[in-house]
Amino acid sequence: MEKRIKGVKIKERKLPSILTEEEIFKLFGVSESERDRLILKILYYTGLRNNEMIQLKKVDVNFKEKVIRIRAETTKTRREDFQAIPKPLFDDLKKFCEYKQSEDRIIPLTKQRIWQLVKYYVKKAKIEKDIHPHSFRHTYGTHIYEKTNDLGRVQELLRHSSIASTGIYKHLSKEAKQKTVDDVFK
Repeated sequence: MEKRIKGVKIKERKLPSILTEEEIFKLFGVSESERDRLILKILYYTGLRNNEMIQLKKVDVNFKEKVIRIRAETTKTRREDFQAIPKPLFDDLKKFCEYKQSEDRIIPLTKQRIWQLVKYYVKKAKIEKDIHPHSFRHTYGTHIYEKTNDLGRVQELLRHSSIASTGIYKHLSKEAKQKTVDDVFK
């Protein structure tokens, strides 16, 4: 999409589809297996990219430190990094890793299969938005920004090298805007 401002072409960026917390929990509720629920939880609670998630191995998860190591070869920037494991994910991830016999990938599926699972559960939950695995990353960033109002923190948690990449998360959901004005103008 393009628009012109004072004769200059400006390329408009379409805002990504964002899930509400209610929709997230609806997705968790309709998932048909512990593995599928774990996939949705990892995507939402860590903001990992699809490729980063499917390449995770048991050895990348440090339960003592409560972090996931993201190996350089799986990242967009080719830099190793660590991501905190939030409380709502910790127990499920630990239980799943303890159950898993091999040291290979935690989620041994392809990017395409993850895409299909997400689409399947979005339809099953009757969510009428264009949601795909990367939408969970956008949702993660948006929810953190809405709760902290700290773009720098969002940049760090999403591992963006430039704050310009993080600017898209400054948009607030309609619900958050409504709550803000309702709180201010009681």
